[in-house]
Amino acid sequence: MILPQHLKKLGYQTHIVGKWHLGYQTREFTPTYRGFDSHLGYFAGYIDYYDHTIYEDTLLPNKPYYFGLDFHNGTEILKGQQGKYATHLFTETAEQIIRNHDTSKPLFLYLPHLAAHAGNLFKPEEAPPEVISKFKYIKDLNRRIHAAVISLLDDSVGTVFRALHQKDMLRNSIFLFVSDNGAEVNPKKGGYGSNYPLRGDKLTQWEGGIRLPAIIWSPLLNLEKPRIGQQLMHVTDWLPTFYRAAGGDPSDLGPIDGFDMWNTLLYDTPSPRTNVLQNLDPVLGTSAFRIQDLKVVNGTTGEGFDSWYGPSGLEGFDGPATFEWVFKEGSVVAQVLNEMGMWIAENPRDTYERLRIKCQKPPPENAFSGCQPGKSPCLFNITDDPCEYKNIANQYPE
Repeated sequence: MILPQHLKKLGYQTHIVGKWHLGYQTREFTPTYRGFDSHLGYFAGYIDYYDHTIYEDTLLPNKPYYFGLDFHNGTEILKGQQGKYATHLFTETAEQIIRNHDTSKPLFLYLPHLAAHAGNLFKPEEAPPEVISKFKYIKDLNRRIHAAVISLLDDSVGTVFRALHQKDMLRNSIFLFVSDNGAEVNPKKGGYGSNYPLRGDKLTQWEGGIRLPAIIWSPLLNLEKPRIGQQLMHVTDWLPTFYRAAGGDPSDLGPIDGFDMWNTLLYDTPSPRTNVLQNLDPVLGTSAFRIQDLKVVNGTTGEGFDSWYGPSGLEGFDGPATFEWVFKEGSVVAQVLNEMGMWIAENPRDTYERLRIKCQKPPPENAFSGCQPGKSPCLFNITDDPCEYKNIANQYPE
């Protein structure tokens, strides 16, 4: 069972808007058979931003690719939406769900946007021209489009935040903003993101592929200022954590991989988790495991994206949007918090600087040659060396 199925037992109304990508071989694998009351979106990993089609290689000689519409309302193909920008369409749907919600019942709304994932390879990222033009100071066109895509995603967050406020639901809400993997840096896959200075790419076991920030906001946390948590956490922990926050007893979930992190989030206590099995791939022969400060990486992905891919895009930034302007003038979330009389970050630049991962740049000359995981496992102290420069496997041969 997955989270919405458990939340239904607690009386929740459950909705998903956007990406599914958790199986659709039969109807029973699709969202409305897995605990969601409704789903508007797509089943596969990506679609086109405007026409909502998917082009996918099959690796079969007699049928080299699939191409078709992947846009659904429940299990039914939804036609007539072509030309509507995906981020806008998903945001409007989420807003409507909130507006129509019966507030006598709790709500779980899952909004996995297409943005800023690449769409079809021949048109990986798209945004309205008038939004792209706002970022003329970004020289690279693909990065400029990427910025426009993300800015519209940011607008979506603000719209959903305001909708909850207008429905008088925000004071009793938990708002989580999180990614599912590191950025794709391979242009051949439509990737124009950056994980720098972290090592690696999406789909790798390096920190650039799996080390992700998450932002959680809720009046229930009783915070008076921003708090940065560095405790170890894994995606499987959200199930028992949210179930507990919703009033359930995590012991009812049976034997699961996740840990209840609600006390850690509330009180900034140590994580109950001490290790993470990142991956164990019997096909490619790759694996990665972390226990406390130490991380083992064994094997490499077929594409071999095992290096550091910069720059980050922050060097010499001279764009017009300062942190203070973004937070106080350009942020819908900040506007809503002001209307509610709730605090906002007084010094967002300071918070950002404390969040930044600072490593030697460029990487040491022997950083790459000192670790060849395709030949032998590499070991790193991730706490001291988050950029995975120094392989210490020889110090701990056991």
